[in-house]
Amino acid sequence: MILCCVLLWGGVIPLTAQESDDVTEALDFRLPGGGNEEVLSADQLFDRLFDHSLAAEEQAYLQGLSALSFRYSGLIPNSIVTTHYHGETATLDVQVPAYTYTANNGVQVSWIPQTATLGETTLSFAPEGEGYACQFGGLLYSDDFSIQISFAWEATLPATLTDELWNRAFADGSEALELLLEYETKELQPYREALARYEAYRAYLQAVEDHRQYLADLEAYATAVEAYEAYRVAYEAYSRQLEAYLLRQKYEEDLQHYYDYQNFLKNDLEKYNNYLIYRNQVDAVWKKLGILEALFTTDSNKWQMYASIMGDTVTTVVARKAELITAGCNAQDIESAGAATVRLRPLLKGYADLRQAEYPSEHARVTALYSYYTQNYTALRDTFAQLYGALVSLYDNEFVVLALNSRGKLAHFQQFVGQLYVTVTCLDDSEKGIRMENWRISGKTLAQVVEPAQLLPDTIVSDPAGVSMPAVEVEKVEKVEPIEKPTVEPPRVEKPLEPARVEKPVEPAYVASPDTANPPPEAPHPGEMPQKPAMEASLEALAEAIRAGKVIYREPLGRPGTFCLEKTISCPVSIQNLKTVTFYDYDGTTVLDQQMVDYGQSVTYAGPSVKKEDGHNTYEFLGWVLADGSPAVFSEVRSNLSVYASYKITPRTYRITWILDGVEKVTYCRYGEMPTPPFAMTKPDDTAHSYVFSGWDTPVVPAAGDATYVGSFLQTPHRYTVTWVVGGHTVTQQVEYGA
Repeated sequence: MILCCVLLWGGVIPLTAQESDDVTEALDFRLPGGGNEEVLSADQLFDRLFDHSLAAEEQAYLQGLSALSFRYSGLIPNSIVTTHYHGETATLDVQVPAYTYTANNGVQVSWIPQTATLGETTLSFAPEGEGYACQFGGLLYSDDFSIQISFAWEATLPATLTDELWNRAFADGSEALELLLEYETKELQPYREALARYEAYRAYLQAVEDHRQYLADLEAYATAVEAYEAYRVAYEAYSRQLEAYLLRQKYEEDLQHYYDYQNFLKNDLEKYNNYLIYRNQVDAVWKKLGILEALFTTDSNKWQMYASIMGDTVTTVVARKAELITAGCNAQDIESAGAATVRLRPLLKGYADLRQAEYPSEHARVTALYSYYTQNYTALRDTFAQLYGALVSLYDNEFVVLALNSRGKLAHFQQFVGQLYVTVTCLDDSEKGIRMENWRISGKTLAQVVEPAQLLPDTIVSDPAGVSMPAVEVEKVEKVEPIEKPTVEPPRVEKPLEPARVEKPVEPAYVASPDTANPPPEAPHPGEMPQKPAMEASLEALAEAIRAGKVIYREPLGRPGTFCLEKTISCPVSIQNLKTVTFYDYDGTTVLDQQMVDYGQSVTYAGPSVKKEDGHNTYEFLGWVLADGSPAVFSEVRSNLSVYASYKITPRTYRITWILDGVEKVTYCRYGEMPTPPFAMTKPDDTAHSYVFSGWDTPVVPAAGDATYVGSFLQTPHRYTVTWVVGGHTVTQQVEYGA
């Protein structure tokens, strides 16, 4: 149900102050003394009432026109909402009356409930009694939530306000435009005409001055041209004289070079040749020392062979000897790598100390380094080879590679082994050169693990035998290049002075002479521009839009207009769907516990659930069952439950002891059962007697406790017939055995 407002007004004459107040009061739909005021500006009200687009200027003006603002109270209390939850049916009833009040303008405002939204479900209200109602279903679980309730309001206003809003902007803008037109005709236009006369006269005076300046510039230009021509002639003469001077200078320099060369041939050639011999010997020494010097070169990763040997690159591997042997590495390789490192360190440390020492000359420094290299060459060669061979053998083990990789040291180790290969190959003269194409480590080439600065060409004989350092340093002699003696001597010329530079002048642009025969009349400045009538920027923009035809007069409608207002409030709701679970003892009547639980939640019985034994039976608790004997489920309680303790009843068993003829046997019998003797209750006759079971010492009765039964046999002696025959007479006598 959508509610609408009707506004009426007619005419285009601007309102008086009293009329404006009346309109404002008529549009005041606020609750007397109430807060939470909400406002529709005049342009928003226009959009709701009319199917007509406003020009931008018209909209901007109406937006600021507070006299036509529609004001109302937007606060609807959620206390008017009534809810009732039915746990049996999992439904929630929502009842809401219309929210009605009398506004400040005397009009009754009535907000009618439209819809209620709970989660993803939206229901429409239906009339019920004096209000409206709807019902949500499927609310099985206890919860706290909010219901969003939307309201709509209908209102009707006098038709005169509709036409007031319909043409109000045009009326106010037209009045402003009249003020602007009067200003432009009576004040602005005369001012502009006087200003044009003044500017024409000023332009004439400026043109006269510009032409006069042009004539002066033209005269100065002619003078500058003469000066520039004189400079150009003088500069050409200077250039010729300078060329002759430079030719003489070249002759004198070549002649001095010739004399220097002749002196070199006469006095310094032998010294120069001796220096070349000395230099070649030193260079040969440096080539051999280059093998060790490469150990001190640092690559882009800040890795250096000397630092690696002196550090933990090898010792890290050797320290894990036990693990390496377990992983299959050769113990001899591990020991060999460690021993080689121990021997190399003092050898390299001695060379490093010599490199850092101070010397009186470079000759002394090279002599010291080469002497150390000569003395330790064999040890360096063999120890480097031993270390390389051991590390290559260890690297073939997969465990070593994995261990280095896990510690982030695999790439460094590969570089170290690669540079070791370069060093060993250079030191070993039996090798025919570094085989960069064939060498591999984990599939990587030598160039991939060793940077160019640490790669040495194996083109030298590393053995120091046969190459010695010169004992005495030879002083360096600079070579003088040969030159022919110049034959033509140019004349001696003094160095000329360059004339002061004169820039080439630029001809001034032509400026025509004004018509001095018919000058414009002299006119004074008209003064300050007259001020435009004071008005709001939006009103002035509206007036200009009317002037441009963008806003036009609209015929009065003479009828009410309608628009819609809606409001949504939030209402908190809490529901509880509790189910009762009653725990009965085995007898079905004794209540052990009773619990209230939310729908869908689980329940646990924490009380005693074991029936004590009695004299007849033992009891094992099997669980809880429903009245029909089916197992009770407590994980998701969805209805009221009565559950009963279920037990497995086992009759007690008793020990029955049987003693018969000195033999004891034991049987077991459940309560109430008749014990059965474990004997045949017969005894074979012997020579002297026969036996008949005579019974138990006490009557055998159903088991009610442990019992002992002692049985016995009745013993009867055997009787024999004795026949006496005496003198033909026979006498028969019955005699017991042994009589």
